[in-house]
Amino acid sequence: EIAADPQPPLVLKVAADRTITVNNTAVGFDELPERLRRMFAARDDHILFFDAEDKAPYGYSVEVMDKAREGGAITIAPLTTTLEAQAAAAAPAPPPGG
Repeated sequence: EIAADPQPPLVLKVAADRTITVNNTAVGFDELPERLRRMFAARDDHILFFDAEDKAPYGYSVEVMDKAREGGAITIAPLTTTLEAQAAAAAPAPPPGG
């Protein structure tokens, strides 16, 4: 049996209105590096999943990624689908008739 991950992945999102969230918690642009440093200090990995809305300004999104690097992100993995959708796709299909 595989145990559930005690540390959920860190997901950084950039919205079209330039709102930044980390795991659904709003974070200001200037405070992002320090906030991420504290989060990474409590983790074994320095992996950050990055999700920008389609309408998010490209240049701003790149600036946010630079701030994430400044905050200690070593691997920044872009999300093309949400983690929830990936988990649902990987879940076994229910048995027929059940």
